[in-house]
Amino acid sequence: MRGESLEYYIHDGADALRFKLTGSLSGRGAESVQNAWQTALSIIGDRAVIADIRSVSEVDDRGRELLALWNRHGVRIVAGASERT
Repeated sequence: MRGESLEYYIHDGADALRFKLTGSLSGRGAESVQNAWQTALSIIGDRAVIADIRSVSEVDDRGRELLALWNRHGVRIVAGASERT
């Protein structure tokens, strides 16, 4: 692992709450994103949650745990280059 940091942006739209992640989904970065998502749960309502991970360069065990958690909660994970959010 290169130890690259994680940057993420939250786009709060009328139809969906979108997380756009860039960099390394690992360690404290993954924990920070999870905390932001859990905080946002109180305002999401019936809107979709979309996680755009197309710019994620690496994922460790902590990042994989977050992705699995999101999957269990119905978060739409965008990982392919052909899909747009």
